[in-house]
Amino acid sequence: MKFKHSSLLVALLLASCGSDPAAAPTLAVDVYGWGPDYVGGVGFVQGLPGFVGANGVQISVVQPLDGKVLGTEVFPVSDGTGKVPEVSYGENLRLDFEVTNADGGVLASGASPLFDFDPDLDRLTFRIQVDEVNGFAPYGSIVKDGATGERRYAQSRFDYRATTANQWLGRIGHGVVSMADGTLVVVGGGDPVPGASVAALPDFRSVNSDVQTFDIRTGYFTDIAIDAASNSIIPGDKLFQPVVWPSVTPIGDDRFVVVGGFTLQGTTALATDTIQILDMKAEPGSKITRLTKTDGSFSQLKVARGRHQAVYRAVDNSIVVTGGIGIVGADDVLDTFEVIKLDTGEIQGPFTLQAARVEHTATTMFDRSTVWVVGGRNKDGVLASTEVIKLDNTSTAEAPLRQARFGHASVRITPGLAGNLLMVVGGFTDLAGAATSNFEVGGLGKGAFQSGTGWELSVPRGRPSVVELPTSNDLVVIGGRDGVTDRSGADRLKFVSLGAATPYVTESGGTMTEARYMATANLASNGKVILIGGIGPFSGEVVAVDSAMMYNAHDPVLAGVQILE
Repeated sequence: MKFKHSSLLVALLLASCGSDPAAAPTLAVDVYGWGPDYVGGVGFVQGLPGFVGANGVQISVVQPLDGKVLGTEVFPVSDGTGKVPEVSYGENLRLDFEVTNADGGVLASGASPLFDFDPDLDRLTFRIQVDEVNGFAPYGSIVKDGATGERRYAQSRFDYRATTANQWLGRIGHGVVSMADGTLVVVGGGDPVPGASVAALPDFRSVNSDVQTFDIRTGYFTDIAIDAASNSIIPGDKLFQPVVWPSVTPIGDDRFVVVGGFTLQGTTALATDTIQILDMKAEPGSKITRLTKTDGSFSQLKVARGRHQAVYRAVDNSIVVTGGIGIVGADDVLDTFEVIKLDTGEIQGPFTLQAARVEHTATTMFDRSTVWVVGGRNKDGVLASTEVIKLDNTSTAEAPLRQARFGHASVRITPGLAGNLLMVVGGFTDLAGAATSNFEVGGLGKGAFQSGTGWELSVPRGRPSVVELPTSNDLVVIGGRDGVTDRSGADRLKFVSLGAATPYVTESGGTMTEARYMATANLASNGKVILIGGIGPFSGEVVAVDSAMMYNAHDPVLAGVQILE
């Protein structure tokens, strides 16, 4: 494997132990990165950027879902070449690439997506983007310069082939979900008029009806309504109406339910009642359909709503839709929930919540039936209350939060109580936009939420994005806002122990060159946190940006205790 600045695409032999190397499949990897570019600047570099202090390279083949290291090779950067470890055939493999300093510390890293390795393969090809650990970087894709024809790396942007002249695809309020192969699916969203207060519904300059995929192997966005052969638009693969702040809920087998949201009436957001099924395995032209009842009529919410929460309840194959804003506007905060029965298209409810809520969170707990609804706000103030929706569609009060908040993040954390612990992070504490840095943990039926001294982010954050890392169980907290100040940095909540006085210790996680507020954040199978959209600067203006960034959380499988012999 060549990895110097001048390196090109090279074929690597990933040989099965004991197999005939000449007959084994090959793995073609294009290594590039974002960093020092050897001419005094910072940018995309073919091969390894000039990371200061780089001394060695470690390449490992791992099975991250099982916490196993299958093989590792280490060699000096000065060698300029290296080899991939020899491993047995297997599934859900990943190639991890780490750049180390003289003391063995990891300066930069990258990884392939998950892949399967079997004798029937001929060749696997993908790119590995290597970036600074705990750093932000543009996600790169290869583009062709229109003037020179030169191929170069540039920041990944939405697919504009289906747009009209001067149409802008930057967005907030979009839904992002992951397919089984790691591809991200981006649904709807819009470009707001800047300046709305934290509790208001902004006006929108545009709202989108597209569904776009983001391929982590190539960095390309693709509008699913574009026919690859003719570049023409496939009408059946657009949403039935442009929509912002719908809910997009996975239901298995690369199928998702898109519920409600706001569409535009002039520049004003108007709540909708539409229920759509997005089937990414369906044939072109039939990927987006309306949910129907047994009599063939369309299923619709009983109450039009947007900025609600919706979760899948696997035990009865239903979607539980809670709260949100109704058709009257920002003050029409809803105190109801509905249940969408996917087998029949029947809509049950509306049932009454314990409180009207928007910008709350809803989480299906480990029993696959209990839905925990936490915090939020109504038109008058901020809520500390929580409630539990049970399988019989009743809602009962649960333990209150220690800190009233809305626009917070909730994560069902992996350690402890079989996944029935909920971490609540950040959020706004008043309708003027003041935020909290506190986090707290609660368990169903365990009484009050727990918090304490040191249970704090580095800065207050309302509307942050939070991702749990699978190997370390650390939490990465990105972005957000306090008042009118956008947060451009990340915090890493290092997991210690649930029995410790401070179970998570906050460490600095790096800073974006430009803040993005209300971007989505999703953990990809290559270990990078992918940020899509959000509000930020572009060409001297504040707009909803149309590009992808990545955060390198670097959550390696540890060879010291898990390597296979």
